[in-house]
Amino acid sequence: MNKTATRVARSVTFTFDSEEEKAAYQAHAKRRGLTLAGLIKSLLAADRAALPAPAAPSAT
Repeated sequence: MNKTATRVARSVTFTFDSEEEKAAYQAHAKRRGLTLAGLIKSLLAADRAALPAPAAPSAT
């Protein structure tokens, strides 16, 4: 899977390597009771949550 996501405002472009890969993600989303867009949003949110918090500015 091409894990490149481009975020512009609230728009995200997500590209699958093949129709088979897209179908697999759609099936996974359906099992979880989500749309494909909902699944992608939840995956992106999990990625953002896993990022370290920005460092606080130092008071020098």
